[in-house]
Amino acid sequence: MTEANPESQKVRIRPLDKSVVNKIAAGEIIIAPANAIKELLENSIDAGSTTIDITIKDGGLKQITITDNGSGINKDDLPILCERFTTSKLSKFEDLQSIATYGFRGEALASISQISHLTVITKTKNETTAWKAQFTDGMLNKSGAKPVAGKNGTSLIIEDLFYNVKSRLRALRSGNEEYLKIVDVVNRYSVHSKNVGFTIKKAGSNSNDLIIRPNLNTKDRIKVIYGSSVANDLVDLSLQANLDNTTYLFHQ
Repeated sequence: MTEANPESQKVRIRPLDKSVVNKIAAGEIIIAPANAIKELLENSIDAGSTTIDITIKDGGLKQITITDNGSGINKDDLPILCERFTTSKLSKFEDLQSIATYGFRGEALASISQISHLTVITKTKNETTAWKAQFTDGMLNKSGAKPVAGKNGTSLIIEDLFYNVKSRLRALRSGNEEYLKIVDVVNRYSVHSKNVGFTIKKAGSNSNDLIIRPNLNTKDRIKVIYGSSVANDLVDLSLQANLDNTTYLFHQ
C-alpha cells in the first residue's frame, strides 16, 4: 500500500487575498489597451457625451487620456468610484430587463485602477468646480479629491498600464500595433454612436488620426472611416414587422 506524501497533506485550500482576487479579475476584463478604451468609451457614451477626445502614448501602455463632456461624476461618489460592482446604471436584478446602457456591472474602472495609475478629473453641471482624484488598487488615495479648474464632463488619465502585471506586458505587441487596435475600436463605436463626436491622436502629434463630428449621419461616418468607395456602395434598408409581430422584412 502506497503511503501518502506528507508534503501533499500540508497543501490546504485557503481564500485568496482580496488584492490578488481583484488583480485576477482585472486581467479577465482588461487584457490590452484596446479593452480599456472599449470600457471607457462605453462609460462616456452612457454619460450622455456628445464629444469624446482620446490621446494615446506608446500604444496606450504609457498613457491613455480620454475626455468627454458628459454628465460627470458627483464628488460624493468618488470614494467608491473604483470599487468593484459600484454603478449608477442599475440598483436591482430586475433592472437588467430594461437596461439601456452599454455598461452595468461596475467593473471597468475597478479593473483599470488595479493595473495602472488612474487619475480622474470630473465636474457635473451642478458643481462650481471640478474635482481631481487619484486611485490605486481600487481605492481613492489618502489625499482625497481636490478642487481644480475644469469643464463639465470627465477626463480619465491612465498611466503605466500593466506596470504590476509583467506577464501581460510581454504578451502585447508593439506600441504602433496596439495603437492601431485602439483606433479600430474607436472606429467601430464611431459608426454606431449617433450624435457623438470622436477624435483620437498619438501624444505629441499636432493632428488627429480620426475626426468624427457629432452631427454626421451613419453613412458619412462610414465615409470618413472607411472611404468613399465603401460608403457609396451602401444601401439603406428599413426593417418592418409583419402583422403578427413575429416575423420581419427588410425594405429598401
